[in-house]
Amino acid sequence: MRSVVICSCFVAALTGFPSASDGVGATATPFRLGAHHEPIIGVRVNGEGPFPFILDTGSTHSSVGAELARALGALAVAKTTVTTSLGQHVQPVVNLERVEIGPVTRLNVLATEVPDQGLGNKHDVRGVLGQDVLGSLVYTVDFAARRVEWNPDIGARSTLLPTLNLRSTQGRFLAELPQPQSTLWLVPDSGAETLVPYERPQAQLPPLVRHRGVAWLSTLSDRQAVEAVQVSRLLVGDTNLTDVPAVLVKRDDGDASLGDGLLPLAMFERVTFD
Repeated sequence: MRSVVICSCFVAALTGFPSASDGVGATATPFRLGAHHEPIIGVRVNGEGPFPFILDTGSTHSSVGAELARALGALAVAKTTVTTSLGQHVQPVVNLERVEIGPVTRLNVLATEVPDQGLGNKHDVRGVLGQDVLGSLVYTVDFAARRVEWNPDIGARSTLLPTLNLRSTQGRFLAELPQPQSTLWLVPDSGAETLVPYERPQAQLPPLVRHRGVAWLSTLSDRQAVEAVQVSRLLVGDTNLTDVPAVLVKRDDGDASLGDGLLPLAMFERVTFD
């Protein structure tokens, strides 16, 4: 089972399924943080670049901006239904023959083509790396040092850090967070700016302070007004977080693959997927 190890004065290790190293040796790749605290890392595509891509552990599949896809000559090969925290959208799929990030190489990545405005400034971000590239790798996202460590040796250190079990469902990882009254399954999401619990019929969420106003939640394909709330208490491993800012998204689609919400990884110092 894979896991995730978290650190922020706190390290979390996410543990889920057997992982493949792809022969990658221990090394590190720097990144910078975007406007919403998402890691932006250099990626080579089809031998060109590097281009700035968001490293997004909450995305099942990678995406590429429409302008970059055209420049690379990446032709549409299919269409797919993309599911986000705000709903579903049909988008074209293009074949990226070679994707390189740090020491990792992936061939024939089927990436969703998205409008450039969905990525923000098209010269600032040109695509998104999702779990189709990341899912089998062992790596640490070190927010404090602004780098990704590939095949890190966490060794005995990991036994002293909070470790969350992971399960995979429809290409997405969900982290297990036992709470006093229930167990939450949250997507460990490096692309999320804030905690996002989903409000569903019969769902047992942590205690919330409501009526804190309206916020905007954006995805690559949509933007929606949501309710700003505060989570009074959230347990992450043995760590007790209090008064955590969040936005509440109402869902009634019953899609279990989305879990109970999003856990933003930028709130931690280091996160290791092992």
